[in-house]
Amino acid sequence: MAAGFALSAERRRADALAKARRRIVELERKIGQQQVELDFFQEALRHVRGNQQQKDAPGGAASSRSFKK
Repeated sequence: MAAGFALSAERRRADALAKARRRIVELERKIGQQQVELDFFQEALRHVRGNQQQKDAPGGAASSRSFKK
């Protein structure tokens, strides 16, 4: 009976370890997805800021619009 109990406890530990490893993989995948999203939004922000700087610059897009007829 002690052997059965030891085997059962070992099996529970193995199951818990497998569950923990699956959770780690899931969280690493989520981090990867978030990194892709972060990179996308950082690039979009650079693009928007770049366009804003062009508009604010002397002779930039904003000033040239006011002279168009």
